Amino acid sequence: MANTLATAAVSPFVGAISDLLGHRHVGLLGAAFVILGLITIGIAQTIEVCIGGSALLGVGAAFCEIVGTVGILELAAVKDRGYYLACAFVFLFPWAPSQTYGMFQLQRLGCRV
Repeated sequence: MANTLATAAVSPFVGAISDLLGHRHVGLLGAAFVILGLITIGIAQTIEVCIGGSALLGVGAAFCEIVGTVGILELAAVKDRGYYLACAFVFLFPWAPSQTYGMFQLQRLGCRV
């Protein structure tokens, strides 16, 4: 859940940050947050550290998703932008409810979430 909340909290500001720093630097910053979040999750000894790493991962995901979408829009021809953007979101859409589904599976197995 920390991943989703961090993504939702950071996403509105990515455009302004991207205008200040440039798309390339924001994409690299997002990738750095993703890598740092994954390392944090990998070495976590407690659930609190794991949740913090998940939040870092969510921040990086917000940066990468927005910059990736903007990159598609900048590279595609005007008449084909909708098609390319729809293809990108069709590939991302099946993964969107996976976190909620995982929580439901844990509850079904008797774990308190």
